[in-house]
Parts: sequence; structure tokens; C-alpha cells
Amino acid sequence: MDFAFGPDEEQFRAEVREFFRCEVSSDEIDAMFWTEEAEPRWRLLKLMGRKGWLSLNWPVEYGGQGKPGTYRLILLEEMAYRGAPVGGFNTGGRIVAPTLMLYGSDEQKQQYLPEIAVGNIDFALGYTEPAAGSDLAALEMSAVDEGDYFRISGQKMFSSACHHSTHHWLAVRTDPVAPKHRGISLFMVDLSSPGITVKPLWAIEGTRTNVVYYDDVRVPRANLVGEKNRGFYYIATALSFERMFVVGEEIRILEELIRYAKRTPRGGRLLFEHEWVRGGLAEMVVAVRVGRLMSYKLAWMQSVGTIPTYEASQLKLYISEMRRKLADFAMRLLGHLGELQHGEPRSPSDQGIARFYDGALFWTIVGGTSEVQRNIIAQRGLGLPRKKARYLFGLERRAFVARFGGGSGIL
Repeated sequence: MDFAFGPDEEQFRAEVREFFRCEVSSDEIDAMFWTEEAEPRWRLLKLMGRKGWLSLNWPVEYGGQGKPGTYRLILLEEMAYRGAPVGGFNTGGRIVAPTLMLYGSDEQKQQYLPEIAVGNIDFALGYTEPAAGSDLAALEMSAVDEGDYFRISGQKMFSSACHHSTHHWLAVRTDPVAPKHRGISLFMVDLSSPGITVKPLWAIEGTRTNVVYYDDVRVPRANLVGEKNRGFYYIATALSFERMFVVGEEIRILEELIRYAKRTPRGGRLLFEHEWVRGGLAEMVVAVRVGRLMSYKLAWMQSVGTIPTYEASQLKLYISEMRRKLADFAMRLLGHLGELQHGEPRSPSDQGIARFYDGALFWTIVGGTSEVQRNIIAQRGLGLPRKKARYLFGLERRAFVARFGGGSGIL
């Protein structure tokens, strides 16, 4: 079986590398992560729009290039390797546009798709709430139907890139009495609308996400995506478009660790000559390469029109947990040098291992927690029944009663 990319794909990879070498400076990439400047991010979005990279996989009839999923994988892998933003970047092209192609009105396609394709607008996801994270169907933000408009009030959490985006891809409850999966609708909301307040919420590794407040915001009915109360199912479909995870950053980190081990003495010999270093590096090389092959499989599935279900969860779970192992090993290898922040002259990493280490835990949560991914794999991949979390049996139950007290009726 040949896993090699074709000549056209390798040429595209070379073009992406040259683009980031010549068109995007390291200072601009730094600014996208370490400052709240919007201009570098929008400049990159528009440059990529001019090259047609924001709509690589779109069908030609919608203004895209009709490229297979492998091209998108190559683009994201090279972006991640060079430290450019991947998550929360071009949400319009990755998630919004494919959903509109399936469920949007003709007017919505004509209005939004061309603007997304050239980088004039971009979206932030508005799903998570204080009481609705992994269980999205528990969301409470309400939208009251007033004919030509909906009146929306409530709060969203962890809306990354919302402070740089023009629009919100917003899930709200439009039927408070329907079963929780059936009363949700999906809207496109202009973030400049009166009544919207965006406040910063800082993640552990120093990047910004947001809390977004809606206070009686009027949204035109024309901004409703698809049918009212069918939003949960549209979001579930859109998640399959989002599930493309790459290991570009991990490859760069691993290369930096190998270089450091080859030139740094410790205990009278080079680090690379210590057995635990050689073994650890070999283990991480295998882990990163496995993750890369898993991402290639997912890209292939999307290229042939197969919608990934549990395979996407496998990839997300594996890469999230692998990142954490790599971060732990990097800190053990580098010692105090691993704590140096980005920009420190003595840091062995261009982007800073400390940020990677802090963010490793963050990535086991964002985009669906590792626990949720395990449940999806068990149910959809292995055909196992849903766990009834309200019941505890055997030793688990006896341990609970022993610790907290209570008779036979406690559980």
C-alpha cells in the first residue's frame, strides 16, 4: 500500500511552505497568539483567500477549487508546523460554508459564500454555555420568534476568536418545551449588532477566548439556517467538517527536541547518548507518526465522500493525549529551560515549549473532551450501549456509601 502523496500534492506542499516563508513573518505569527491585534490575522486570511485556500475543498459550483481533503490536510499541517493559527481560523470556510451548502437558502449562499471565500468575513462558534459544554443539547440561550425577527438573550462561553470575527455561528433554544435535542436552532449573527458584548477569557497557555453576552438582540429571520428547531442536527453534521486534526506542531517540537539532545551535554556525555533520552525520543517519534497516519486516513475518508463518525473521535482523542505525553517528555528533557517563555534567547524552541506544555491539557478539553471521545468510540465504533451514569454497581457503589454514608436508597 502506497501512502505517498502524488506530485500535485507535493507541489502544493512546497507552495504552502514558500508562501509562509515569504509572505508571513514570524512577528506576525507571534502577534496572532500573543497580542490582541486583529490586523495580522485578517491579513493572513485575505492572503489565503486570494490564493483560493479558504475554499480549497468547496465544490466548483460554489466557487471552490474542488480539491480532495488531502490538500486541506497539507495546508493545515504546514500552518501548524510554522506556528500559524489552525483552530478557530477560517471557521467560515471550514464549518459554516459546507453547512450552508447543505441546508442554507439560496439567498444565504449567494450572500455569505463569496465573502467567506475571499476572507472578508469570518465566524466564531457560539455553542458552549456555562451549563452546556459536552452536552450541547442542554443549552439555554433563548430566541423568541417575533415574525421577521428573533429576539435572543443569554450567554456563550469559550467563543474563541470572537473578538476578531465578524459573525457568530450561534446555537440557541427556540422551543423551550420540546425534547432538548429538538428545540435548538442555528443562526448567523452579525457581531456588531446592538446588545452583544464580548469579554475576554484567558486560557491556561495565554491565548484569549471569550464570554459573549446577548441582551435582547434582534436577529433577522433571514439569518436562520435551515429549519427552525433543527439546529442540533445541523451542528452534528458540521462537527464532521471540523474534525480534521494534524500533527504539524508536534513534528516541529519533536525536531527541536532531537536537535537539543544531539548538541547538549549532561552528565559527561551528550543527552542523545543517555538510554532514557533515546528511548523516549524513539517512543515519541512512533507516537507522532501514528497520529500523522491517522490524520491522513481521515483526510482520505473525506476525499472519497465518507462522513467520519467514530474515526474522527479516535483521531481527536489520540492526538490530544499524545500531545500531553510529548509535552511531559519535553519538560523532563529540557528541565528549567522548558519553562522559558516565547522569545527568551535561551529557549530551545522557536515557539516556546512552555506554551505547548500549558496548552496540552487545554486540548484534551477543547473540541470535545477526551471522555466524550471515548464514549463516542465505544458507542459508534464498538457498538457498546450507552453507560447509565446514574447507577453505581458493586465495588463502586459500596465505596460511595462507605465514604459518604447513606442506606440502600441513596442511589
